[in-house]
Amino acid sequence: MKKVEALIHPSVLEAVQSALEDLDVGGMTISEVTETGGGPMVRASYRGRSFALGAMPRLRIEIVADDAYGGPIAWTIAKAARNGRGGEAAVSIHDVEEALRIRTGERGVAAVTPRRDDTEAAIETVRAPREAGAARARVPMSDRTKVLLANVILATAVVVLFFHAPVTYAGGGAAVAGVLLWGRERLAQARRTR
Repeated sequence: MKKVEALIHPSVLEAVQSALEDLDVGGMTISEVTETGGGPMVRASYRGRSFALGAMPRLRIEIVADDAYGGPIAWTIAKAARNGRGGEAAVSIHDVEEALRIRTGERGVAAVTPRRDDTEAAIETVRAPREAGAARARVPMSDRTKVLLANVILATAVVVLFFHAPVTYAGGGAAVAGVLLWGRERLAQARRTR
């Protein structure tokens, strides 16, 4: 797992949050911090005196995610926080050895990924020790996918029988349609598990 930590200017927080929503980041920790050094010195005046501001207000964003998502999250924050004026701070990625969700007892990646239903997460946590060695059950195809698959097969048969198209062309079209249906079912399954 990776922990992405970013120091950003407070004015770009909304842009960063909306960019991270597109990545479907489960959650983040935002805290107010001050940063000294590393950027251009800002001069200010108060009651006729000029002085240098040493500490600049920043927001620290912390996100813990799976290894594969650490880089894309960091890059998305960097792109969204870039304002072109300088003093945009930094993004860093750190290794996380273990994570534990206190409420449900989930460990590892499951502890940092969003859950769609708290009761489902609790049930999975209780079942996890019993089913540690067992293979995960396959999710059955939805009725909509079965109907689309039947239509693809029937359309392929019609093209081959009535229009005398080569079987390789019709089979290639059916294979493409099958891959599209498979991808659609995986997306629907991912949405159901959130």
